[in-house]
Amino acid sequence: MIQEILTGIVLIGIFVYLVIKIRNIGRTRNSPCGGCTASGCEGCPAIDLKAEAERRKALRKNFSPDYHSEKKTN
Repeated sequence: MIQEILTGIVLIGIFVYLVIKIRNIGRTRNSPCGGCTASGCEGCPAIDLKAEAERRKALRKNFSPDYHSEKKTN
């Protein structure tokens, strides 16, 4: 009887472990960085894309007509 209970506990533990691992794999595939959260990660394309978007946003602000008209009046 005790062997059956211990076997059940071990099987439930294995099932929970596998569910957690599968969920983590699914999350890392959806992540733009592939789940890389290490401080030494320099190859994340999402970080590069974000920096490029911020740079372009700043350029658009500098070339907008509102910005230039405010600059001329001041």
